[in-house]
Amino acid sequence: MSIEHVTTDNTNSAPPELLRLRHLMARLRVSRSTIYRLIATKGFPKPIQLGTGSVAWVSDEIDAWIRQQIEHRNCKEAA
Repeated sequence: MSIEHVTTDNTNSAPPELLRLRHLMARLRVSRSTIYRLIATKGFPKPIQLGTGSVAWVSDEIDAWIRQQIEHRNCKEAA
């Protein structure tokens, strides 16, 4: 399965990498309902609207969320 990435046109800097739902699900290995549950309850990054019925997540925000989860786990283990 190849990962398809969607990018936006931003001439000031490198464009952010965007992940569509199916790619986010594959990356995190969770279901659609789990992603939307995380958005509602766990501070998970919210998607951006690309068009009618089309959303994507900023890859850097997902990476930061993953790092935050690892740090949170490590703090709990150290306590």
